[in-house]
Amino acid sequence: MDYFDDITFISGDTNPDCVAVVDRAMPDFYVLNYLAGGQILFGMNGGRQVVLSAPTAYWTWTENTYQYAKVPGTRWVQMWASFNGPRVQRMLERGLFKIRPDPFANVTNAPLFESRMRSLVRLVRGNDIAAQPDRTLLLEQLLSQVDADLRSAKLGDESHRPYCRGIRELAITIKNRPFEDYSFRDLSRQMAISYSYFRKLFRQINNESPHDYLLRCRIYHAAYLMEEKRLRIKEICATLRFDNPSYFSRLFKKIMGLSPRQYLQSLIYRS
Repeated sequence: MDYFDDITFISGDTNPDCVAVVDRAMPDFYVLNYLAGGQILFGMNGGRQVVLSAPTAYWTWTENTYQYAKVPGTRWVQMWASFNGPRVQRMLERGLFKIRPDPFANVTNAPLFESRMRSLVRLVRGNDIAAQPDRTLLLEQLLSQVDADLRSAKLGDESHRPYCRGIRELAITIKNRPFEDYSFRDLSRQMAISYSYFRKLFRQINNESPHDYLLRCRIYHAAYLMEEKRLRIKEICATLRFDNPSYFSRLFKKIMGLSPRQYLQSLIYRS
């Protein structure tokens, strides 16, 4: 399990009625926060404060001071997880969240984000070393979702807006039904835009091409089928339209960090 050892989870919790008043630096760890309900006043380094409304993700990194508290008269539903390690530093060095200076983003798919956040908090609080792969993958999915929302928000040009909603809805459909067959050229024609423009917008919103996004969703679903349905690799390949098991195994290892057989062995170890 060495692949997952380059990140340490420190703590996490859910507070359905948070009354904290925060004014501090956090030099030793990173925190991903989720405003699941209500409103807060949020500022950084003593500067101007803004009102954040649910559903919003916000984060505190190690090099700044942060100030936040609930807006008077509102209820603040807060979820958070703290962590540190080389893996996070590598993500930041490679451009994670650099698309905008403000450390917050409106969450477009709140049910999915909240479900993942609740699962992450539960696993962090459980403090089970065998859950380290699940914690790590959940955090990466959450950070990827926030980064995609940041990229989507950047597309504020009026010329993009008629198509962004359709592409976001398509991404959600792919994530929920990755086993379907998708023709992205046909989909671009249905949206009345060129295929190259479709691919450009899809990449800006989701941080990868339509094809790569589909493959990633299929691999995540393959991991789900292994863990929840106990399907064999051959059955999973047939379900997710992988004609070549060797290609599936290479792609699975590239995305998940473990080969399918190693991942199955880790499930046996955890059980």
